[in-house]
Amino acid sequence: MNRIVRRSVTVAAMVTALLAFPSFVHAGIISIQDVQSCNVNGLDSNLNTIRGGVHCDSGGGFSLTGILNGSIALLVGDSQTPSWNIKNDTGETLDSLTLFFSGELASNAFIDMQIKGNGLFDECWATTALGVSTGSSGKCAAKTGNDPALALRMIWSGGTGVGIDQVFNLGTASFAHAGQDAGCFSGTATCLPENLQQAAAVPEPASLALLGSGLLGLAAMARRRTRKQ
Repeated sequence: MNRIVRRSVTVAAMVTALLAFPSFVHAGIISIQDVQSCNVNGLDSNLNTIRGGVHCDSGGGFSLTGILNGSIALLVGDSQTPSWNIKNDTGETLDSLTLFFSGELASNAFIDMQIKGNGLFDECWATTALGVSTGSSGKCAAKTGNDPALALRMIWSGGTGVGIDQVFNLGTASFAHAGQDAGCFSGTATCLPENLQQAAAVPEPASLALLGSGLLGLAAMARRRTRKQ
C-alpha cells in the first residue's frame, strides 16, 4: 500500500513540475551560409504557395541589390524551410549585411541568427522594432526574446565580407508553429505587408465548414420560430 501511495505522490509531483514549466519555446533560425545546390528555380510570390528547398535565379543567385532596395522579397511560411542563393551585384565588397524580417511569430517563438560554414561574417546583431538588441562582438550569438516586436533588423558583420559577384546563401530552419510563423526577408522594414495580410485573411477549410454549420443552425432556428408564430 505504501508503495502505491509513494508512486501516486511521485506521479503527482511530476505532473505538477511539468505544468509549472512554461510552454515549449520555438526558434526560427536564420543563417548566412555557403552557396547551396539549387532545386527550385524562382521565388515564391505568395505565402499561400511557399515551397521549401534552395531557391535560385536560373541556377544563379538573386540580386542582392534588389533585396536591399525592397524590390525582391524572400518569403518564408509555416512548416517550410526555404533558402536562397544571393549574388552580391552591388559593385563593392560588403563588410556587413543588414536585412529585416517582417511578419508574424507565435507568442513563444524567437529568432536565432546564425552563421554556418563560411567566414564571410563572424558577428551578428538583432534589433527589434522597439529597439531591444541582442548579439555578440566576438561571435554570432544573436537570439531574441520570445515574440520580438517586428520588423526585426538583423546585421551580420566581421569576417572577410562578401566579395563582388560572390554568391552566398541565406537559409532558414524551424519556421513551423501551428501556422503562426510566417513572413519575409528584405532590405526594408516593410516587406510585402499586403501578401501577409491576404494570407492571414484566407480562412482555413475547417473554419469555413464551422461557419457554414453555424449559419445552417441559425437558419433552422429561424424557421422553427416562424412556424410557432
